[in-house]
Amino acid sequence: MSVLSAVRQHLDKYLPRVDAGERQFREDAWRRAEATGLPKRGTETWKYTSIAPLDMMNWSVRGTNKIALPDEKKQWLNSLRGDFDTAVLVNGEFAPEISNMSADIQVSAAQLSGSGMKGEDGFADASLAVARPGLRFHVGQGVQVRRPLLIVKYQDAHEGWISSFNQIEVRERAELTVAEVLIGGEAPYLRTDLMLVSLAEGARLKWLRQQTESPSAFHFNETRVTLAANSGLHFTQLNRGSHWLRGQIFVDLLGAGAEACVHGLTFGGERQHLDQRVVVSHFAGETTSSQLFKGVYGDSAKGVLNGKIYIAPGAQKVASRQMNHNLLLSPTAEANTKPELEIYADDVKANHGATVGRLDKEKVFYLESRGIAKATAEKILGDAFVADVVMKIPDERLRRLVGEHHVS
Repeated sequence: MSVLSAVRQHLDKYLPRVDAGERQFREDAWRRAEATGLPKRGTETWKYTSIAPLDMMNWSVRGTNKIALPDEKKQWLNSLRGDFDTAVLVNGEFAPEISNMSADIQVSAAQLSGSGMKGEDGFADASLAVARPGLRFHVGQGVQVRRPLLIVKYQDAHEGWISSFNQIEVRERAELTVAEVLIGGEAPYLRTDLMLVSLAEGARLKWLRQQTESPSAFHFNETRVTLAANSGLHFTQLNRGSHWLRGQIFVDLLGAGAEACVHGLTFGGERQHLDQRVVVSHFAGETTSSQLFKGVYGDSAKGVLNGKIYIAPGAQKVASRQMNHNLLLSPTAEANTKPELEIYADDVKANHGATVGRLDKEKVFYLESRGIAKATAEKILGDAFVADVVMKIPDERLRRLVGEHHVS
C-alpha cells in the first residue's frame, strides 16, 4: 500500500471520531498532500533522494499499540537520571511511569489544531494528516531550568508507520537545555517525527538531537523553530542510524538580536541513505546565524546536505555563515552537498562553502610510521575531523551523551 493510500485509509476510519478543530486540521493537511503529491526526483529540494523505497513498503498507520521499553533501554535510561530529567515516549505515546520531569517544565498534550504547522512538501503534510499528538513542553517566563531534559522517543512496530507531533515553548528570558534521543527496535518501521519550537524574546534553548535508529528503520522528520528578538538557539543534529533518512529543519529569525547556531554530524555506512535539509531564514535585521555540518561515509553509504540561507528584503546588518565538509572512507561512498544563498538585502555578511574529500594518505602513513595500525590511524584522523562539531555543543552533559564516534 502506498503512503498516500495508507493515509486515506486511516483518515476514513479516524476522522469521524475527532472534534471539529482536529478534523479540520487533518483534512487541510490531507488536501495539501493530495494537491502536491509525494516529492519526486524532479523536486529540486529532493534532487538526490528518492522516496520510492519508502512508498513501496506496505506500511500501516498505527494507532495506540504501546510496547514496553526494553530492559536494556531502561538500564541505559536509569544510568542517565543523575544528569537529566526524562520524558519517554513509546510508539508516540507518553510513558509517565518511566519519566521524571522537573516541576519547572509544564507538560501537556501537544495541540495540532491551532498550531499553524504546515509541511514543506506532500509527504510532510501527509505525515501531519495522521500525526498523533505527543507532548507540549512549556517553560514559563523567566524560568531557568537547571537540569537538561532528556526526551527519549522509542519505536518498535513491525512494518508500522507512527507519525507524531510534539511542541517546545520557551517563554521570555527563560532557558532550557534538551537532549532528544530517537531509538527503536530491529524490525522495519517508518517514523515521521514533527516538531514545532517557539522561543520568545530573550529565551535560550540548547538542544541536541541524536538519531541512532536500527539499520532497517525509515525516518523522516520536519522541525520548525521561530526565534523572537534577542533569543538564542544552539541546535546540534547527530545522525547515525536508519536505512533511509530525510531530515528537514527550518529556523526563522523573526526579531532583531536573535541568534541561531545549527550544527550537525552524519555518520553513514553499509547502504544507508541519509539526507539532511536545513533552511535558516533571516526575516529581521541585526540577526546572526551559523551552520556547520560534517558527514563521514563509508561502504556504499550516500549522504546529502542541502543547506540554505535566506535573507529577507529589509533585513539589513545580518551575519550568516554556512559550511559543509564531508569525508569519504571508501571508493563507493558518496556525498552530495548543495549550499544555497538567497539574499534580498545589501548590508549583510553571508558566505557558504562545501568540501568532499578522503583521508589524507600522508597523514595516515605518518601515524603508521609511528607504529600505529592503519585502522587506528584512520579512526584518529576521522575523530579529529568531527571533533570541532562535538566541542561546539555548549553543555558538557550533552557532549557526554554523544560519546565516542567510531568513524572507521
